Amino acid sequence: MLVLLTINIKRRKAEWSSYHFTLLFMISLFLLLVTSNLFATPRTPSNGDETITTLPNSQKHSKKIQSLRQQLAANPDDVSIAEQLATHYIQIARTSSDNRYYGYAKAVLKPWLSPEQHAGKKEVSSPPPPAEIVFLQAVLQQHEHQYTKAKATLKTLIQKQPRHSQAWLTLSIIQQLQGDYTSARGSCAALGKVASSWLSSLCYSQIMSLTGSAERALTLQQALALQLGSNHSNNTKTLQWVLGLSAETAYRLGDTNQAKALFEKAITLSQRDAYLLRVYSDFLLTNNQPQSVLKLLKNETHDDALLLRLAIAAKNANEEKLSQRYQKMLISRYEAARLRNSSLHERDEALFLLEFSHTQLALKKALALAKDNWKIQKEPDDALILLRAAIANQSSVDLQTIQNWIKTNQLQDVRITKLLNQPKVHVQRGRGTEINHHLDDEKQREVLFKKAIRLSERDAYLLRVLLKQSNRKKGG
Repeated sequence: MLVLLTINIKRRKAEWSSYHFTLLFMISLFLLLVTSNLFATPRTPSNGDETITTLPNSQKHSKKIQSLRQQLAANPDDVSIAEQLATHYIQIARTSSDNRYYGYAKAVLKPWLSPEQHAGKKEVSSPPPPAEIVFLQAVLQQHEHQYTKAKATLKTLIQKQPRHSQAWLTLSIIQQLQGDYTSARGSCAALGKVASSWLSSLCYSQIMSLTGSAERALTLQQALALQLGSNHSNNTKTLQWVLGLSAETAYRLGDTNQAKALFEKAITLSQRDAYLLRVYSDFLLTNNQPQSVLKLLKNETHDDALLLRLAIAAKNANEEKLSQRYQKMLISRYEAARLRNSSLHERDEALFLLEFSHTQLALKKALALAKDNWKIQKEPDDALILLRAAIANQSSVDLQTIQNWIKTNQLQDVRITKLLNQPKVHVQRGRGTEINHHLDDEKQREVLFKKAIRLSERDAYLLRVLLKQSNRKKGG
């Protein structure tokens, strides 16, 4: 999910002119657009009065939008107005979870990215688009999970403007999201040369929290939040962002009380933040508080990711009719997304199947979606969903993938640790991973069970005794 924050970064160098003490950049962060991609055939409403979904009210933005549109219509070559309008659309899309506004932003940028269509004129040789437009193009590519394109766009921009702090930060975020922590560290280091030490420290803290230094990362993030609270008291959106990061770190460390306090403080600040609502809801669900989720998200059914959390919360609260209603809404939206050839929501679709569909076919579909998602992004939530799907399908290969990932990066996440420590998940050092069975050799186990099918009832009983004895020896 894309978080756009405005931060005034003051480079404390005496030789800088007053111009350099103005706004240096906007931060573009966290594209974890969740939900899924389940889909079959479109559903036709039973009558014209049926409500399919309720779009968020954007009336409060209409005056500013109308003003910027009028200005751009009168000055179609003014890149500053186009940048403002596109940025405003992206902000609305993020805060309202109304993806139409991402499309509006894309339309605003199109004349600069496709110059031959600008003002109806064809140009043989067009100048490169302005840096502001190129950066917003990368933001939209990031939103669409076109991470390879987004990185290429950002690197092209950085080659021309090495001091473009927004580009360095966004590049680091994408690299973190994909699990490329070495490259992400390099981008944070480059960011430290062109932006404040506060921002580069926060950039590093995120990598630390995912690579074995989560306790140190949490301490650093809390210190940065305190510094921000004292020096940037007018920028509550930025403080909300930092508190949210700290809460997530505490959540993964298993510090429930601290995570709860940080989440609650972040929620009370600034405007609606769909990403924060989603991770806080996951925290509440993990801690068996479904009623709190139902209360928190009662007006959030327009957001697919939050609607999924509502469906899970209703199920956990034994409100089956409510959960069924939410599930039907989700399926309709998944069908619509498939018609758009959208593949943005594989992680949440896998979660939907794991929570609500328990047939073998559904579980296989969940695993396929989780694996496809893992190819694209590798955040802790992505690892968690792949792990759950691997366990549900008794897939030792995929479970080993997650174990290797955790070992390589030293990821600290109590949710994952708890799953791996379940009795049904048996891990042996130096060997592969086996699920639901305790024989060392998977091929040997397969042969034995195939033979068991052909055995008499008495012989099958003897085989079960043999297997139990084998397990006891192993346990002893």
